[in-house]
Amino acid sequence: MQRVALQDKRENLQQALLRVIARDGIEQATVRNIAAEANINPAAISYAFAGKDELMMSLHLALQADVHDVITQAVKACSTIEEAVAKMAKAYFEHTVRDPDRQRAHMELTLSALARVESREIAKMQYEGYIKQLVDAVSQLDGGCISKADITAIARMGLAIMDGVIIQYLSTHNLSACRKTLNLGIALLVNHCKLLKEQ
Repeated sequence: MQRVALQDKRENLQQALLRVIARDGIEQATVRNIAAEANINPAAISYAFAGKDELMMSLHLALQADVHDVITQAVKACSTIEEAVAKMAKAYFEHTVRDPDRQRAHMELTLSALARVESREIAKMQYEGYIKQLVDAVSQLDGGCISKADITAIARMGLAIMDGVIIQYLSTHNLSACRKTLNLGIALLVNHCKLLKEQ
């Protein structure tokens, strides 16, 4: 019972932190502001987390888990790399459209990690983790036609396309234009996969 209550407190604080970052920016994510958003006494945060840094890391990890879940669901029932590439990209973009605040907070956390020498490794591990997730998700669909190095390059390019389209969407909210841009990126990746298989 106590463990459930603690987990609820941790999730409540994660959501409060996410709302503060999305609404006011990461520089406003102070203990006082997070506590006010969660409607608790600032001292109560220490019962759930060792401090603000641990709370921020827990949110960072929760958001990374979101990415993994979206990718895992998207590749179910896919039979080719081309199909998986298209479904993963579209699924994650729609995930962003459904909850842009969550995606904006995720990006702010990543950029904040890069801004501090002691946490830069977190951002590196995050992106290396994404690449591994993408490679693992599609490697079994290939049947050996495309090398692991080429699959990794496709994953890196796919991630670069997604980051660009997502930033455009968060900045412009032009859903139609961003979907067209995403579809163009998907077409380029799919055609590249086909060319690799023909070699």
